[in-house]
Amino acid sequence: MYTKNTDIASVVLSSIYLDQLMKIFKLLNINHYSKYFLFIVIPLHFLSLGFFWYLPEFKFVTFFYIFIVYTLIGGIGLEIGFHRMLAHKNFKPQNSLIEIFFIFLGTLACQGSSLAWIALHQNHHTHVDEQNDYQSPKHGLWSSYIGWTADIGLNKKIRITYMKDLIRSRSHLFFDKHYYKIIWSVNIMVGLISPVFLFTIFLPGLLLSFHVSSVNNLIGHNLKWGKRPFVVADWSTDVWWAALFSWGISFQNTHHANPEEINYAKYSGGIDTGYWLFLALNKMNLFNKSALFKLNYNKNN
Repeated sequence: MYTKNTDIASVVLSSIYLDQLMKIFKLLNINHYSKYFLFIVIPLHFLSLGFFWYLPEFKFVTFFYIFIVYTLIGGIGLEIGFHRMLAHKNFKPQNSLIEIFFIFLGTLACQGSSLAWIALHQNHHTHVDEQNDYQSPKHGLWSSYIGWTADIGLNKKIRITYMKDLIRSRSHLFFDKHYYKIIWSVNIMVGLISPVFLFTIFLPGLLLSFHVSSVNNLIGHNLKWGKRPFVVADWSTDVWWAALFSWGISFQNTHHANPEEINYAKYSGGIDTGYWLFLALNKMNLFNKSALFKLNYNKNN
């Protein structure tokens, strides 16, 4: 067991394993926010600089491949899985294996585990643009853009309040417990299989989903942007052009006024690309038909 008198430098030099690094951070009394920032945000962005090393391998078709990764992680995993299916329960997966598929893809978005992300999002809807809303631009550029993703300690405190069903799920608990290992295991395996794919396609697609979500926090709750078709007690706006690239989540005003609605563009006349993605996945029989029928019946009656 390590003590405060441990030679930290020698520990770093003698070990490359994540659990050893975690012990060092406990020694230094660095909180979970710092661990997330130092283990996920900074390393992934630093690693992405390898893109320039493989730039000669970049071709025009690579943009299409990046979009595919962005669709899988940001669209299917984060927006459809974490947000509409799990956070708002707009629909249910057909079975537990399909749910694990969505959890896995959402985890790769590097915005926290499913439990962490959903808890903070539920907190966002409960205290939207108030002091306890850590995603609001009210707290400044840094907090709204990146800082909101990292306070896992806070998430653990509010999980019981918002997610009594999910915290009993072995799947969610597994991905939450092994979050860091999953993120880095996937990136390392992809890099071992194809460094070119990792640096020119996978990481750009992953980080694109990360930054699109962050930008949405800034413009989706800023009265200087977009329109407000619904009168709600917050700063949310509908930014139609941003919604095209953010899988519809930039229809923030409509979404906050109608969180149970699957199609965020239903009342604004815009295009909800996330809804289109949902329809495509629904054609593949990934969602519970009876749950969808019950949801539509309750909304229309």
